[in-house]
Amino acid sequence: MGGPIAALLRAPPLLLLAAVAAVHVVALGLFSSGFLLTRVEVSTRSTCCEPFGANTTYGGVGGSGVDGGATCGASECGAASCDQAGGSTNSAAAGNSGSYAGGCWGRKHYSKSVWIVIDALRFDFVADCPGGAGDARGCRSRMPILLDLTQTSGTAAKLFAFVADPPTTTMQRLRAILTGGLPTFVDIGSSFSASALAEDNLIEQLAAAGKRLAFVGDDTWMQLFNGSQFADVQPFPSFNVRDLHTVDDGVWEYLQHAIAEPGRWDVLIGHYLGVDHAGHTDDIHAPSMDAKLAQMDREVAQAVDALVAGAGRGGAHEDTLLLIWGDHGQTAGGDHGGGTPAEVDSALVAVDLAALHRIRTGAALSDATQVQTQAGKAGKATSEGRGGSTLRDASAARGRCPADGGVTQDSQPCDAARQRVGAIEAARLRHLSAASPGAHSERLPVKNHAPTPDEAPAVDQAPIQHRASTLEHTARASWHQAPTLEHSGRASWHQLPQVDYAPTVASLLGVPTPFGSIGRVSPHLWPLRGCPQGAFESGGSAGESPSVASSGDCGGGFCSASNAGSCSSGAGDEGDGSSSCLAEYVGVLRRNAWQVQRYLDTYASTKGGSLPASDLAACKSLFANASVVDLAASASVSRLDAYLDAAARLARQQWTQFRMAPMATGLGLLGAATAVQ
Repeated sequence: MGGPIAALLRAPPLLLLAAVAAVHVVALGLFSSGFLLTRVEVSTRSTCCEPFGANTTYGGVGGSGVDGGATCGASECGAASCDQAGGSTNSAAAGNSGSYAGGCWGRKHYSKSVWIVIDALRFDFVADCPGGAGDARGCRSRMPILLDLTQTSGTAAKLFAFVADPPTTTMQRLRAILTGGLPTFVDIGSSFSASALAEDNLIEQLAAAGKRLAFVGDDTWMQLFNGSQFADVQPFPSFNVRDLHTVDDGVWEYLQHAIAEPGRWDVLIGHYLGVDHAGHTDDIHAPSMDAKLAQMDREVAQAVDALVAGAGRGGAHEDTLLLIWGDHGQTAGGDHGGGTPAEVDSALVAVDLAALHRIRTGAALSDATQVQTQAGKAGKATSEGRGGSTLRDASAARGRCPADGGVTQDSQPCDAARQRVGAIEAARLRHLSAASPGAHSERLPVKNHAPTPDEAPAVDQAPIQHRASTLEHTARASWHQAPTLEHSGRASWHQLPQVDYAPTVASLLGVPTPFGSIGRVSPHLWPLRGCPQGAFESGGSAGESPSVASSGDCGGGFCSASNAGSCSSGAGDEGDGSSSCLAEYVGVLRRNAWQVQRYLDTYASTKGGSLPASDLAACKSLFANASVVDLAASASVSRLDAYLDAAARLARQQWTQFRMAPMATGLGLLGAATAVQ
């Protein structure tokens, strides 16, 4: 034996030990660089006053709705009174002066929202298997009332496969859902000792907009936030997995009181834990899980009924968006944290309460009309045959059923009609007849908190077009179209990646998208209110898609002085049609793309942060291609989708996918050092 190895072996033992230790350190460093993925937190916040169209790096994003020199696009619709030249700051509130009345970064669709979070809600807990295979174990909805709601409410309620990125722990999922970003694997260690969320997020944006937030449930939220963002909070400890009921009973008690007092909040959040605990304690097929899912089904149905009752014209919940979702799924044994389909697939149900109110009362009125007609025809015969015990006399039969579910002088036909409003009403009455868990007689004590008021580096331009083409091709197959979940039939439903939640909900509620979001405003959730069914799937009206620069009342979705009235009109107007709805969505998507590219450029120039230069340049090329104005709306959406898919793929490659080359090199060195040792 000769050479360096022999010389090393003849060296003094201490020197040999030091050399082996050095190799171990290098090997572990290489392996860690590929395994322990890290991401630098960017503290910048989005604000209402953003320089859409003014920033030369992102010039042209405003299309026809924002002038080339505009500095405060949102203020042109009266959304905010901008006192500065716009731009992002380190505080969400710092750049937001004035009112959000009309919406920020676009038209506001809803003024209020309710989020009911059911921890570890697997997608197939809600959805049936496709093809009618509903009798197989694990293939039939275990929350049938919630499923019926999505199947019998037209476009007022939609079910989505809510697709997470690993790691599927509650802390990491809440971070991703609320920021629109991607947690890294190195952050998984904070799952059991979380620090405050340092990046821009949906909760801070809502609080900065003056929204009063009320929260009850899993205290993980209080580890993410210091509580000052909330006007009303009631957290519960989350780690006693054998306690299936204390947290859930407390959440339900709080929600009942909060729904009955809508003037105290604008955003109401309840986070249930029993389904997650039942899985950890037993498994997903255990009787305890059946009982817990039945309880969730009943309580969600009761909450929906209470909210819908106040969603009529002029009601407290007329402009309220209801979102029911799980943060992640769970395996058959009740575990989660990894990236299997059972763990990443959860469910989200979105409900336009005003639209559901119209559907329910409209069906009741239609049913009541038939009852009244039959009563009028049978009135005389019934009176004679039963000694005056009439079903309804003729004059009362011609009375009206109150649209808001109220009471008339003789409302029996109306009441009877309301008992037969479609399958959902039948399911509701059937399941709610079961005994529900005991409720507390007194409201739980509430803790009150007073709310507290770019340039990218130069890169080689040669490979840009090739990389852009590659990213565009591969992203389409890997981002918004994930593999089918075989046991739940996810492909039969629209998918909503969890990173899309923050930008979509921010747009619907009229607040800025969190600065670090890499998600897309969902083309399936965003049109829930005010857009005709299939408006986006059909590409707008028949014939040629409208030009973004010339169609629609909102000038492509961007507010200007000339269209302020129509653009900021009340949510829920349904006379715009497919063309203007699609044109408005193009405007929303353009601002979405602008925000994503701004974040990527900012991250790449941040100390400690880096992105592959060729990939970043490829994304910029796709962004420039998508920013061309005067395209048909469908062409604009296609280009913007290609850019957003590529940007998300770049982020995933950087922050959620292991780097195999340094990991393999590190393992090889470690093996060699061990052999020598």
